[in-house]
Amino acid sequence: MLSRMPGKPFSEQEISLLWRSYRAGESNRAIGRTLGRDFSIVSGVIRRAGGVAPIAHRRAARTLSSAEREEISRGLFAWHSIRAIARSLHRAPSTIS
Repeated sequence: MLSRMPGKPFSEQEISLLWRSYRAGESNRAIGRTLGRDFSIVSGVIRRAGGVAPIAHRRAARTLSSAEREEISRGLFAWHSIRAIARSLHRAPSTIS
């Protein structure tokens, strides 16, 4: 028996399986059975996305990583100049400041 769980969000694995199955041409009912959800919930997810799986979000390469932020913090604590910290991280001084 299928459980109706409108309040329970989909996990990342379930969303991934949903979109793989949808692209493979499975019906919303079949996808719902696989996920243990009512087909109307599956249909709603697909409809809200316009029938296209959302793009996975990634940070831009220019964004500072946690390790770089830590290095900046340590450099500032050690009274290193912004330019010296930027040189050690191979970044622009404006990025560091």
